[in-house]
Amino acid sequence: MKKLTLKKTGIADLGKDDKTLTYQSLIMICLNNTPKEGFTFAEMRARQRIEDTLNDAVGDAEITVENPIEVHFEDEDAKKLQELFLEVKWMTRHKDLIDFGNNLESMKSSLCKK
Repeated sequence: MKKLTLKKTGIADLGKDDKTLTYQSLIMICLNNTPKEGFTFAEMRARQRIEDTLNDAVGDAEITVENPIEVHFEDEDAKKLQELFLEVKWMTRHKDLIDFGNNLESMKSSLCKK
């Protein structure tokens, strides 16, 4: 399993006053980015598994600077998430996106078992 700490970023959440994106929001952008050829059933299932893991880890908690949340992904899902991040064509350039990508690339193995 691979561990990722979900953080709050400094990237503005457009249309939401004084709100910024979190790693959870960035992951959802990656998951919802449509492949050129569309979604196959297998692709939908793989992405849903990542979303379910994410939602289970976060629950009703709010990700803040003071309250980062750890999520533990299966190795296969961590690799898929890394690939999805690289496929997204971002509409902004921000150092927190670079940090997010670096954190995805360097996810550490965790001892957590489901």
